[in-house]
Amino acid sequence: MTTIYTKFSGTGAPVLNVDDAGGVGLPVIFQHGLCGDAGQTIEAFPRDLRFRRITIESRGHGRSEAGAPGLFSIRTFAADIVAFIEAHRLGPMFIGGISLIVGHEIDYIHPFSYATALSQLILRSQLVRITPKAVSKAAYLKDLHKAITNFLETFPDTRMLQKVDESPS
Repeated sequence: MTTIYTKFSGTGAPVLNVDDAGGVGLPVIFQHGLCGDAGQTIEAFPRDLRFRRITIESRGHGRSEAGAPGLFSIRTFAADIVAFIEAHRLGPMFIGGISLIVGHEIDYIHPFSYATALSQLILRSQLVRITPKAVSKAAYLKDLHKAITNFLETFPDTRMLQKVDESPS
């Protein structure tokens, strides 16, 4: 995989902020909700070295430039994600995120030609829904992290991944 920088711009597009958790785990493009930013995904995504969370802040969100307001649309946000994936030759990978908007983005991303160009399976996933039953934010996030990890582990590409012990030796 090529190096991922904190800023990305497709040809003629505004500069988008990219938050990459780093590492060598399986890439997961994990997007924030509408009017959100990478802070949402940092908090919501489990810290598991088997997975590499990458968030591309959408136009006008977080630290990304807005560009022309007339171009704000789910289709445009999805096209920006496709441009990022193509530029970095990501695959195999997951695409998911926090809100229903991400589900609509995935609907636009799925038919793009890059999916066959990568010659790797890109798994289409809708968001993981958790009903917050926990009384504390920490307990809620723990449940959310577990649900996301369990979801990612159900696919063949991730079943072969070994659990990484993140505790200090």
